[in-house]
Amino acid sequence: MKDTQKTKQQLIEEVALLKTRITDLEKDKEKFQIIAENTSDSIAITSFDLKAKYLYVSPSVKTLLGYDPNDLMGKSFFDFIHPNDKKVLLPLVKKYIKLIVTKALRINDPGISETIEYRFKDSVGNWHYLQSTLNFIGNDLLSITRDITERKKAEMELQQSEVRFKQLFESLGDAVYVTQIGGKDKGKILEVNPAAVKQTGYSRSELLGMNIVSDFYVSGSGSINTDQWEEKLLSGETVTTTEKKRKKDGSEFWTEVIVTPIDYKGKKAGLSINHDITERKLAEEALIKSEEKFRYVLENSVVVIYSLNLLTGTYDYLSPSVKTIFGYTPEEFIVGGLETSISRFHPDDVIEIDNHLQKLLSHKLEDFTPTVEYRFNHPVLGYRWMSDTRTVIFDDYGNPLALVGSAYDMTDRKQAEEALFESEEKYRNLFTSANDAIF
Repeated sequence: MKDTQKTKQQLIEEVALLKTRITDLEKDKEKFQIIAENTSDSIAITSFDLKAKYLYVSPSVKTLLGYDPNDLMGKSFFDFIHPNDKKVLLPLVKKYIKLIVTKALRINDPGISETIEYRFKDSVGNWHYLQSTLNFIGNDLLSITRDITERKKAEMELQQSEVRFKQLFESLGDAVYVTQIGGKDKGKILEVNPAAVKQTGYSRSELLGMNIVSDFYVSGSGSINTDQWEEKLLSGETVTTTEKKRKKDGSEFWTEVIVTPIDYKGKKAGLSINHDITERKLAEEALIKSEEKFRYVLENSVVVIYSLNLLTGTYDYLSPSVKTIFGYTPEEFIVGGLETSISRFHPDDVIEIDNHLQKLLSHKLEDFTPTVEYRFNHPVLGYRWMSDTRTVIFDDYGNPLALVGSAYDMTDRKQAEEALFESEEKYRNLFTSANDAIF
């Protein structure tokens, strides 16, 4: 009787425990239902076999894919999967089934979890990229799924952008370097295009890891220093400069550089486009030297070169020697214009100078010399004889634009001619007088 009563007591305790467990299960079921009905992710249970039939689908599938949960119940998960993705997922299911059958994997192991990505057809036939996390519950499979279509599109657009960038990067005729900004490795070359290999004479493998500044830059040749580069790039500014670089063979060349700050594989980097301007630089240097020689000739010449604007009556240019020959600076002539010159011509020569100009303007240059001689009142030396060879520049319609000339002081020659003339006249008179005495 005592044992019987004890057994009853045990039964009562077991029934109480079972009721508690049922209550807990009902609470868990309520919690699960609340989660399943209110989460934006879709929750589903499928059979764990090659058919993978839906046993449960949460209401959120309506928002996610447009299906009513009942539309999917009893149907195979694989009926909605993109054909190309089936080729990946089916072997994965087969692998797990084999592991379980061979007891290499325990189905109730809580550590078993798999995350998969695939395309799933919605209720109107559009494909969505989904990501599901899979776990075993008993002999079935629990999946929590979210839509990653937008993320996938962004990833694909990024990949396409990277492909386009790579194609552009590889095909550019200018040398392009991707270099690190900031840190102890600042200036380190991270990537180069084929044009950089051709420009420097180094192979791609040699260039990678070299330093764009210490290995190539010719010190002092840049229009801004490298510290300024770094500061501007780190603040997000684009840097433009002209600098000289050194090739593998030691020869130097000029480049015009544009560096734009970018993010490269998680690092702050500079995209440096280098255009070879060596030929242009050499031409500029040759031009500067030529201009210096020309300026030296003009500054030390005994001839004055000038250009008079006939539309305004002002001088556009006078060579520096005008100060020595005419006694006035170029600036004084430019300020005073043509009136300054006329006021210093000898009164007896003004008409001749004007007639000469009118002849030049008329285009009637037969038997005409472009040189006119006149006297100019030097502020220190007084009247000096000038020889002025002039020409008129016309536009396409025949309108006069400028009077261009070169003048020099011919006073000494003029005085010598006058002295010679006087000497000849004197001897002629003597000869005439002598003949009269003889006869």
